[in-house]
Amino acid sequence: MSKTRTITKKSVEFNTLKFSIKNGFLLYLPYEKNYIAKKNRFKFLKDRKAWQSQDYRSAYKVISSNQDIKISVQLRKFFDFYGEDMWKNIKKIRYALIKIREKCDYAQLEDNRGFSQANKKIGRELILKPKWDNFDILRAGWIVYMHRRQVNDILRK
Repeated sequence: MSKTRTITKKSVEFNTLKFSIKNGFLLYLPYEKNYIAKKNRFKFLKDRKAWQSQDYRSAYKVISSNQDIKISVQLRKFFDFYGEDMWKNIKKIRYALIKIREKCDYAQLEDNRGFSQANKKIGRELILKPKWDNFDILRAGWIVYMHRRQVNDILRK
């Protein structure tokens, strides 16, 4: 019992930001630092004991204002790829999603073309939606980032 408590305590001490395509950004903070998340419009999830945001800007503000938050290399590259504002690239992101879908042949003839198994359903739903909210933009941006080698010419124009 005491070992479990110490492991839980240690995991809470770290400031970490993670990303999930289903939940968005999850920010794990020690309890004394929870005021940072409230300022940046993060919502507290009791079941995950983390702060959740489905907005790119709020997560970017938290990262840029706090150097002590640990994030994965992949997530750091995601923020570097889009920079301060993902909204400048919405048309490019939508066009890139369409191009990824056109190339998708379910790995019958060519591998590494089209959507992956994990994000094909979400990618197709996003293409069919006429208007995107913040979370849809975030998910579409993440999918395009994951498949950036296929659509690099579109994003760099």
